Parts: sequence; C-alpha cells; structure tokens
Amino acid sequence: MEETLFTFVIMILTTTITYTHLKRCMGVKRQQRPYYKRQRPSPLFNHRAYLNECIKLA
Repeated sequence: MEETLFTFVIMILTTTITYTHLKRCMGVKRQQRPYYKRQRPSPLFNHRAYLNECIKLA
C-alpha cells in the first residue's frame, strides 16, 4: 500500500511540474513568435527548437 501511495505522489508531482513547465514554455513561445516564424524549415525542427527552449529554462 505504501509503495502505491508513493508512486501516486510522484506521479502528481511530475504532472504538476511538467504542466507549469509547459505553461512557461508557451509563454516563451508567445514572446518569440517572430523568431519562430523567421526560422521555420519544418514543423519538426520548429518543435525541436521550442523543446530546446523548454530544456534551457529548466
């Protein structure tokens, strides 16, 4: 029982952290929209650059 409770708490922590992190990343993306529009070779690359921004903020 204790193990399941522990994993549940960890799951909640990770989801909240990722949610707030994603919200911060969305704010960054909204700020730098011209920059993202300027360099858009492919949607995948755009998404990768966006993910790199998220990782840098972490």
